[in-house]
Amino acid sequence: MGKRKETDIGRLDLAQLMLSDARFNLQHRRYRCAISRSYYACHHAARACLEAIGQPLLKTRSGAHRACIKVFSWHFIRTKILSVSLSATLKDLLELREAADYELEIGNIEKVANQHYQRAESFLHEVEKYAQTQSAEPND
Repeated sequence: MGKRKETDIGRLDLAQLMLSDARFNLQHRRYRCAISRSYYACHHAARACLEAIGQPLLKTRSGAHRACIKVFSWHFIRTKILSVSLSATLKDLLELREAADYELEIGNIEKVANQHYQRAESFLHEVEKYAQTQSAEPND
């Protein structure tokens, strides 16, 4: 089989790519970019969960990120399918990503970027574990 094009990747693959980019940016002391990529890794992982249950976000417009958090929390956190900490991670990373994009000062940015990268890594690990259990279940 030939090489897969980047446009052919699935949403969880995209989440992993974003996490890899976050790690690269951390290594190169590009903390704002690392924060952004950490957030987007979680965002795409959350969207992968929603798409898996037939709840894709229909439009990417202003407010879509908060809508993703709300719908993800409704279907996966409220129902205790996934850990409540994932909802907090999404919310915190979105706020931090916005600060990284727009604020001139972010205190202790190196430490903050590293901590949030670790949270994103845990987020993806839990979502991937969930996805593996779903793919292992027999279809009706």
